[in-house]
Amino acid sequence: MCKGYVALACAFGIVVMLPALADEKMNLDADTGLWELTTHPQMTGTLSIPEQQLQKMTPEQRARIEAALQAATQNANQEHIVRQCLTAAERDRVFDLGNESSSCKTTVIRNTSSELEVRRECATTDDVHTTTERLQMSGPRHVSGSVDAVMSRNGKPMTMHMTIEGRWLGADCGAIKGAQVVK
Repeated sequence: MCKGYVALACAFGIVVMLPALADEKMNLDADTGLWELTTHPQMTGTLSIPEQQLQKMTPEQRARIEAALQAATQNANQEHIVRQCLTAAERDRVFDLGNESSSCKTTVIRNTSSELEVRRECATTDDVHTTTERLQMSGPRHVSGSVDAVMSRNGKPMTMHMTIEGRWLGADCGAIKGAQVVK
């Protein structure tokens, strides 16, 4: 699932990080080995820091933080390519409930050999976010999907829609362990 405000992850990585129902197994029929995953994010709104935190900063600190947030938002809308080694253990991994907090509810909507859809809703006093992730296999060597997130912090909304395309490159991952950013 998303950590903080920006969720730029790749297809299988999204699923592996997303906590869900106890004893739920990811059923996607995906070949193990090296995958190349391309994401196309589209974000609207901006990341924000609570005003009380900004007031504690010097004008120089505040300007640096605001510039960094603006750069992060611009970078977030660029295509990203990741090569990931998908092992049988990751593909078959039981969803991890360890990250589930009392302010979040995760629901597995669909979990078949060709489709996975998961929705997560979290709310605190100043932060609300809902994320829906969909993956669809068109054979064991191609995945496509999307992530839709709506977030609000201190009343300032931000939305993200990200499309995902992935293709299997081969059974041998070579030197790649986990994931490697290509672009």
